[in-house]
Amino acid sequence: MTDKKLVKLYYSFSFTDNCHVYDFHYASDLVQFIREEYGSYFTIVVAGYPVPHPEAESKEHDLLNLKRKVDAGADMIITQLFFEAEDFIEFVRNCRAIGITIPIIPGKCRSITLFHSISLTCLCCRYLLN
Repeated sequence: MTDKKLVKLYYSFSFTDNCHVYDFHYASDLVQFIREEYGSYFTIVVAGYPVPHPEAESKEHDLLNLKRKVDAGADMIITQLFFEAEDFIEFVRNCRAIGITIPIIPGKCRSITLFHSISLTCLCCRYLLN
């Protein structure tokens, strides 16, 4: 049997089956549901943020939300894009310090079009100016 992987990088998700409407406000809710319904059938991959998520209250709050996803049953983490290696190294150290021991895979972004290249350049500029 091949491994079934689920990668859910954004938290807003809902679906309806024959009898129920499932509304997951947080990625940890979705991870918990999958684990309860399907056990270890799926490998669950969740998002991590070496640079805090734009909607996060703080870096610490971001890490606690990641810990909730891991505690709910995530198997590994793929990070969002980051520009400095030190951000990733610090992120991994902070994860380990709060008990996150699953694999953490650095995310990458490839530019496909001129629009994506310009968007990435704008992100870099905004990151460097902050």
